[in-house]
Amino acid sequence: MWQLKQLYTHENNGLKLNWDFQRTLAKVNYHIHTDAIKENLIPEKVSAKQSSIIYATEAEF
Repeated sequence: MWQLKQLYTHENNGLKLNWDFQRTLAKVNYHIHTDAIKENLIPEKVSAKQSSIIYATEAEF
């Protein structure tokens, strides 16, 4: 029984590392994506409301 528990714990540790990596990758990707939208797709001379609409539209993709 203890061997099964040890195996289960070992497998969960591997899954946790994978989950942590995926979470970190998603967090970094989010910042890259939002910065790219702000820098490249939103014109400088638009109102705050128009900027919000453009940003929301692009963020959906």
